[in-house]
Amino acid sequence: MQVLSTLDESQISDLRGRDEFFWLDLMGPSISDLETLARLLELDPLAIDDLHDPSGYRARLQPYGDYMQIVYFAARPHQKEAESPEQLMIEMKLLVSGGYVVTVHSEPCDTLDELRNRFERGEKGSEEFVVFKILDTLTDSFFPVMSEIGDEIDELEEEVIKVADESELERSRHIKRELIFLRTTINSQRDLFGRITEEIETLPGLEQDTKDYFRNTYDHLIRLSELNDNYRELLASVRDIYVSTVSNRLNEIMKRLTVVATLFLPLTFITGFFGQNFAWMVRHVDSFASFLAFGVGSCLAAIVIFVVLVRRSETIR
Repeated sequence: MQVLSTLDESQISDLRGRDEFFWLDLMGPSISDLETLARLLELDPLAIDDLHDPSGYRARLQPYGDYMQIVYFAARPHQKEAESPEQLMIEMKLLVSGGYVVTVHSEPCDTLDELRNRFERGEKGSEEFVVFKILDTLTDSFFPVMSEIGDEIDELEEEVIKVADESELERSRHIKRELIFLRTTINSQRDLFGRITEEIETLPGLEQDTKDYFRNTYDHLIRLSELNDNYRELLASVRDIYVSTVSNRLNEIMKRLTVVATLFLPLTFITGFFGQNFAWMVRHVDSFASFLAFGVGSCLAAIVIFVVLVRRSETIR
């Protein structure tokens, strides 16, 4: 099998003439490149339109007689500072037939480059095995991303328990949007994969001996879907912890304010009482000692009684 990374017309024509299977990996091809590819591989015009039109981040499969087009996705390394969930994805267009597999993508994909280098160094496999390895490699690129999101949720949970802040709540919203976006893409690839294994069997001239391997990739997609659901539940529990922590903090503040307000209630009463200028008070509170006894003493007595009553109530509970 030949592995190509550039659109070489003479080499592709020679491989097609000798009916030798090849993998062509194109990154960021121009419209003229796609027109040349369509002429060399005798592609349907609709297939060319699909190669440069966005897919809406949902996997799909379109058969075209003796070849088919697959829209699939790889995940790029997770970044906490990513502005939108769309930055997690690399869209991949595949053309699969009995004589070739073509991968078209607008951005670099490290995992696909590693696989291509392995085949260039001489890794062997049937034609169907090459298609399987491409799809399996793209699928497995999601596991490191999901692991990083899981670690971020654990870190977020610890921070929320220590200090519940608005920034943590905003991070949880961002992670939730990422998980919803990933769930849509992963589930669409999982639902599509059963159809891929059936459709690939109908392609004329494709050497087929790896059907069991496709089941393994399908299992990986199920695991990714389950991981996504688990992380969404963990994230919901983090949000519950945030609400509970904020509520407990508010209750503590209200408790302190209640103590202060209750403490000043008898003091306000006493000072208001003494401010009424009763004749008895005017005649008897006529020295510093009487002021301390009746004025300050009554306030201190009220505070002592209040503290004793609060401690007794806590002891009874």
